Amino acid sequence: MIQAKQWEELIHLGIDLSTYKTLKKLLKKIALESIKLMNCQGASIYIKNGHQIDFMITQNTVLEKKLGNLEDIFKIFSLPISNESIAGYAALKKETLNIPDVYQIKKDNPYRFFNNIDVIYQYKTESMLTMPMLDTNQNLVGVLQFINRQNDENEIKSFSKGDEFIGKYLSSISAIAIKNASFDQLLKESYHETVYRLAVASEFRDLETSLHIQRIGEYSSLLWKKMGNSSEDAEIIKYASQMHDIGKIGIPDRILQKPGPLTADERKIMENHTLIGGKILENSNSSLIHLSQSVALSHHEKWDGTGYPNKLKGEEIPLIGRVVALTDVFDALSSKRVYKPAFGIDKVISIIKEERGKHFDPKILNSFLDTLPQILEIYEKYKE
Repeated sequence: MIQAKQWEELIHLGIDLSTYKTLKKLLKKIALESIKLMNCQGASIYIKNGHQIDFMITQNTVLEKKLGNLEDIFKIFSLPISNESIAGYAALKKETLNIPDVYQIKKDNPYRFFNNIDVIYQYKTESMLTMPMLDTNQNLVGVLQFINRQNDENEIKSFSKGDEFIGKYLSSISAIAIKNASFDQLLKESYHETVYRLAVASEFRDLETSLHIQRIGEYSSLLWKKMGNSSEDAEIIKYASQMHDIGKIGIPDRILQKPGPLTADERKIMENHTLIGGKILENSNSSLIHLSQSVALSHHEKWDGTGYPNKLKGEEIPLIGRVVALTDVFDALSSKRVYKPAFGIDKVISIIKEERGKHFDPKILNSFLDTLPQILEIYEKYKE
């Protein structure tokens, strides 16, 4: 019999899960709450992927005490949706499997228990409740598996019919939340790819490659995290920084692709790419595009106020503009251009250091130099 408190917890969990937009965080939340609500040692989640289910995450209170963070140990693997494994069978038949002791499965059952983890990590799996996660149309989303039900004395016992009822509700709300998060993630990835491809399009006219775009994004994201910001914010910075030169779409080829120095008039036209980029990206409701506009407008401003287009000085320059000002110059100096060869890294660093307090924000430059080993790893990875 489900108690009123359990119902309350399940309802609140359903509401909470609906707010998660990141699949990884959602799956961890489901696994942890499953252990709590089912009073069991562990929970594992598989997600349907074509004709197989992919193992995504496991949480286990006993193994974590012994091994630490399980995410560093158990990697993604796949199982066929077939009779062979317990999870595969539950996925194939869309049926619940409540097994009191996995080592006592009858030989005439089509599925069997694979004890690799028990053997390797000296763990003992006994009771197991495995449930298909089905959406509102009864389509398979994945499999939710509960391991080793415990009583109040932490002794292992079988999962009850009441546990099955709770598990069915858990698997149902989890399926809906996972579908929504997966769709949101797909939209996010598509959105980011669109932004990236637009940025690449602007660079192709400048005879630069998509590797330049990738390096700027990676450099800027790394530097943003080094400055104490979150990984989520750093991801937005990665894509926003890649739009820094979008305004070059409006610059004539004769100037963009000129192999020698620009005249004063040509330089003035070239500098307009910041204003063109700002105009292209203005009036958006998207936080990413809004940040991209800030980058496009401000990445050629200088700390001492001698930059363009608005001669902003010091902290008048948006923080992301100050970051991309540095990463863009580093990439320009260390890469071949139509008007210059690539400089060696030692020379590049020397030039950049000379611009402390003039072109570059001193604090950001310090952070950049602190992350130089990682910067150089990115440089080598995306080297032209």
